[in-house]
Amino acid sequence: AGTRIIAVNPKDGPPSVEGYFDEVFAIPGMIGEVQRHPAASACVIACFDDTGLDAVRCVSEMPVVGIGEAAFHMASLIAGKFSVVTTLSRSVPAIEHNLVRYGLA
Repeated sequence: AGTRIIAVNPKDGPPSVEGYFDEVFAIPGMIGEVQRHPAASACVIACFDDTGLDAVRCVSEMPVVGIGEAAFHMASLIAGKFSVVTTLSRSVPAIEHNLVRYGLA
């Protein structure tokens, strides 16, 4: 009938992802959550640096989108230039890498 959203968090992994080091420990739990929900129609990676996006896409047939990816593309549609504001300097390299990867830098 309507859209049903199920929010899940891996039991294992770092309490937050703040750069490449944390990403390594977060991905196994993310993959486990996706595999526990095979009937899902889509997956949203709710980590702004799109942690695990490629890994989750590799293990799932469903569409997978990251919130950073979605936000960057939306911003590029409504403005010629945009800024990304983050509170952690260690997050900057991953975000910059993603902007290049998505063709937006």
